[in-house]
Formats: sequence, C-alpha cells, structure tokens
Amino acid sequence: MGDEFLFVYGTLRRSLRHPMHRVIADGATYVGEATCAGKLVDLGHYPGAVLDPGAVLDPGAVPDPVSVPGAGAGSIVGEVYRLTSAEAVLAALDRYEMCSAADPEPHEYTRRQVPVTLADGRACVAWVYAYTGAAAAAAPIAGGDYAAHCRVLIREEADGDAAAIDRVYRAAFSRDADARLVRAMRAEDRFDPRLALVATRDGEVVGHILFAPIAVEGEAGSKAGLALATMAVVPAEQHQGIGTRLVRVGLRLCREAGHDFVVVIGPPAYYARFGFAPAQNQGLAAPFAVAPETFLVHELEPGVLGGVSGVVSYPQAFDPIP
Repeated sequence: MGDEFLFVYGTLRRSLRHPMHRVIADGATYVGEATCAGKLVDLGHYPGAVLDPGAVLDPGAVPDPVSVPGAGAGSIVGEVYRLTSAEAVLAALDRYEMCSAADPEPHEYTRRQVPVTLADGRACVAWVYAYTGAAAAAAPIAGGDYAAHCRVLIREEADGDAAAIDRVYRAAFSRDADARLVRAMRAEDRFDPRLALVATRDGEVVGHILFAPIAVEGEAGSKAGLALATMAVVPAEQHQGIGTRLVRVGLRLCREAGHDFVVVIGPPAYYARFGFAPAQNQGLAAPFAVAPETFLVHELEPGVLGGVSGVVSYPQAFDPIP
C-alpha cells in the first residue's frame, strides 16, 4: 500500500499559522498546492468543503496515489501533504474536527478520500475533511481559496479612509458623483458610522458599502428603515466575492442595530440571493424615476412591513440624485 496524502484547504493551511498546523508539520511533508472538485463555503470563523459527489471514493478505500482521470476539475484550493505518521496525524485531526469515533453524531465534518491535482498537473488521492451540514445556508467563497479569502477584511470605515474610499468609487464608476454622495451622507445628522463599511485586502481599501436612513411615508404614518445607498469594489477585485461579503456583513449589522428593513435600487438577479424582492409587492414606491423591478426591499424581520405602504423618503443628500 502506497503513501497516504492529506489535502488541507482551511484554517490549517500553513500560511494562516494556526497552532494546530504543528500536528501536520510534525507528521507530514509538504508536497505542493492543489485543487479538488467541489465548492468552499464560509461558516464564519472557518470554511467547509462541499465535495463533488462524483469525486468521493468509497469509504475506507485507501488506494495507491496514482494519476486519476478527471482529477483537478474542482474549485477548492488547498495544499497536499505526504503523511509520514499517518495514523497519528489523522487521529489528531479527527479529534480536532470532532469526527472521531468518540465524538457524538451528527458530525459537522467527515473524513473522505478524493482525487486532487497538484499545480504541476500530477494527481493523487488524498484524505480531506468534508463539510456535512446545510451548505445552501452558507455563503460560497469565491475562487475556493480560503487563504485569499482571509486576506480580505470587512470593517467599519475610519476617519483616515475617506480619500481611499473616494478612489474606490472613481475607479469603479469612472465618475465623481458616487464619491460626492458618500461625502454628503457623512454630513447627514442621522448618518450611522457603524453602517459604513470598507473591504481591505492586505490593508488596502478595495471596496465600500454605506447604508442610509430612510422612511416610508404612507397613510398610516411613517416607518423608519435603511437604504443600501452605495456600494463599489475596485475593478481589479471584482468577481472575487467582496461585494457579496460587504452586503452580507452589512445586512447582519443592520439587523443587529435594530433596523427592520432595507431597500436598494439594483439588479434583481444579484440582490435576490440576499433576500431582496420587488418593493412594489409590499406596496412601496421609490421617490425616483426608476424601473419598478429594480426597486427592491428586504425585511430583516419577516412581516415587519405588513400593512405598511407608501413612498420611500431618502435623505436630503439624494435630492437630486447625483
């Protein structure tokens, strides 16, 4: 029986310097970067690998590492180790991932073998810890690379970020109007700095999102909410999931701050993934001349807009829309 290999894709990758990586370093030899079939999802403080069912080998099989037809078709990025102390390393990792025989079921992870493809095109079969939970509820990690994902940080904007945020909007839209709107929003009395977020990669600001206070003015009175007012990511960082992270983190913070609903003007296909739906279905209308299908609303608590209808009122900074 040939050597055994381990495919590591999450917090135990060597660049992330997790203390548990010492178990791997002491009982295995680094081979190289690799990919396997499946997708990676963000579970909060760590990722989960949702494996391509067709790539998972029979449980308990320990084949020789050979070239596997079709290997490398997946999108999970990680690194491969040749196990020099396989029994000890796998036992320790089983305990760490809480999927050993002594751990109560159901297990969040299970150890499986899959074909993986190294960066130079060679293929082997490696052990991997696969996520067994409900992947549909988790946000996918763009590119399947958790190490790259960790280099992007979402945080509140700081006083020293203003110039960098201006550059983000100018780069994304080739105009100054959006940057001016953000500056005007900061001067509003009701501006909440907790709901103005930046995305940074390696410390450099590459994205921004801002939520503005709004209200629905209807016959039954006024109901306060928020608008996802502006969002941008620099062109070089687009299609990497940064915008998705800004929206998801922003909506969570809006909910935690006690807000009931958020409206946005944008493409329905993009915002539907976050729970947005046509605002006209709730009896809400935009104060601007926009296509009705692009004016969307997301109830942060289901049912909060029951019986509420009318025209949404935006802050003065939006009048006129830049």
